[in-house]
Amino acid sequence: MAGANEQAAHAEGIRERVERLGLDEAALRRLLYLLKLCRHVDRRLASLHAQGWLAQPVPSGQGWEGIHVGVAFALRPDDPLFVTHRDLSAQLAKGMDLPKLMAELWGRADGLSGGRAGGTHIVDWQGARTFAVHSEQAVTYPLACGAALASRRLGLDRVAVAMCGAGATSDGRWHQAVGFAARSTLPAVWIVRSEGAEAERPHPAGTPTFTVDGSDVLEVSEAARRAVERARRGDGPSLIEAVASDADDPVERFELLSRELGSISPAQVSRLESEIKRAFDQAYDFAQRSPLPEADETLDGARPADAARKKPTGTHQPRLGDAPEVTFQEAIAGALRGEMERDDRVILMGSEVTRRGGGLNVTEGLEGRFEPGRIFETARFEQALVGFAVGAAMEGLRPVVELHHPEGWLAALADLVTLVSPRYVSGLSIPVVFRGPTGAVLRGSNLHPTSVESLLSQIPGLKVVAPALPADAAGLLRSAIRDEEPSVFLEHRWLYRRVRGHVPDDPEFLTPIGQAEVKREGTDVTVIACGAMVHRALEAADELAGGGVSVEVLDLRTVQPPDREAILRSIERTTRALVVSETPGGCGVASSVAALIAEHGFGLLDGPVLRIAPPDVPIPFSASLQDAYLPQVEDIVEGVGKLMNW
Repeated sequence: MAGANEQAAHAEGIRERVERLGLDEAALRRLLYLLKLCRHVDRRLASLHAQGWLAQPVPSGQGWEGIHVGVAFALRPDDPLFVTHRDLSAQLAKGMDLPKLMAELWGRADGLSGGRAGGTHIVDWQGARTFAVHSEQAVTYPLACGAALASRRLGLDRVAVAMCGAGATSDGRWHQAVGFAARSTLPAVWIVRSEGAEAERPHPAGTPTFTVDGSDVLEVSEAARRAVERARRGDGPSLIEAVASDADDPVERFELLSRELGSISPAQVSRLESEIKRAFDQAYDFAQRSPLPEADETLDGARPADAARKKPTGTHQPRLGDAPEVTFQEAIAGALRGEMERDDRVILMGSEVTRRGGGLNVTEGLEGRFEPGRIFETARFEQALVGFAVGAAMEGLRPVVELHHPEGWLAALADLVTLVSPRYVSGLSIPVVFRGPTGAVLRGSNLHPTSVESLLSQIPGLKVVAPALPADAAGLLRSAIRDEEPSVFLEHRWLYRRVRGHVPDDPEFLTPIGQAEVKREGTDVTVIACGAMVHRALEAADELAGGGVSVEVLDLRTVQPPDREAILRSIERTTRALVVSETPGGCGVASSVAALIAEHGFGLLDGPVLRIAPPDVPIPFSASLQDAYLPQVEDIVEGVGKLMNW
């Protein structure tokens, strides 16, 4: 009798939950359909890979379907969902197109990313509004944090949701994102898939945390719906720990419950399973019929849709002599301030950008000029900053991120690689600028004076600019902020207060990214440089002119992509080339430019391409050692002499 009463009470509790969720029989059948679809796709893909029909394995999420479907069911179509490589079921439940997914898994042109992504970095931002990262699971949280920030700033009324496994909660990026969202009351929901081990359980301060049965799709969905509604009201983020067990199958459990509720019959279950099998088979056939992508499109750095994107426009040939004279630092500060005044989508993020004006006082005085929500003071945690900025850019903002020291670029490197590549994979617009110091000409030891341009230029899809003059700094920063693609803006610290120049007082003055400029015309030798080395090249050219040698100085301005046409035009005039760089010679900027000349301009040369670059050792501290390490004016003079005597 007691057992029957307990059973009746349990059934009544389930009915009450169904009523609270507002689920009718059609909605319950939809839930079962999604659960079974996710399980079927998971198993079929594993089988096809095991048989050799699918080249790349797709990480399984079997047993987590209750979490995936329950969370997705609580979201609106426009709510962004950031997941890991093991959460394909969540993306399917969110509405991802199955035929296009299958085509992507087989590397076909009709795939979600045109065959560029495969099965571990699935992105469907324009459709289901989902984004998956691979391996670096904690990255989903800073991304969602940035997206939530953009939602609030732009009045989008969207809730950003991030999902990860319990192991990722030990990552600093996870804690930075959860803490920032709590302090800023952002519209976000955090989902942690867990197996219930107490040591793994997250306990973030300031964020309401709920533990639910991850095998019960209704319990997950109810908790997710409450959290989403709370976030959408403006009450801030919540965290849901969904505990799943291998002993409790979420698909079988919900099917049994649906039958008990009378929402579906055995015959209807059979028809539903047949429908799912047919949908998978049709999607598979679609993938096999889809053509392979054309190599000239797939290997291009921009997807076909990018050609229609509006490029920054403005004044490119101002009369600098009529412009006011400012320092390199003042030119950057003025351009940043002007862009923030011109476009309220431009936001500033970084450590101490309000308290001290940033690491080098470039942002001093900006806080009082703009309303709250334009400038964000963050911890000095570069990895999380990258995710914040990319997530915000994906949702329509134009973040400018300041990194405090050159070694900050090294800390951010993995996330730059992970998060910038999706622009190539999916054609996403990611208008974000990462700006910060570089250079080795200050007396700093080891990592502080690191020159990072060669490292950063190895990241596909990332533009890297390194101006030498105030006018170029102002024009390039404006162009980078207005660009639809991610950029790195490197500010050589030796230039900040030492170098002055005329900068047009024109908010539409732009310097095109990817366009080098001749800073001094010559006929005998071309010296190619960027950043502070341009000034040493100009000084060497002045000295050599006294001896009758005419040196042309070409300022790269943009390290990646380099201006091949300008480089070759200059070599054609002079027939000799010397490349100067602060990055070590082995795989540095000088090596890259020299290789470009040798490959495309060999027939123009009357001698070898010479490089002047530091040795392949860490930067020393002592003044005498550092001067010996870095290219000096006398080194450039000596190199030009060798070429003239060849």
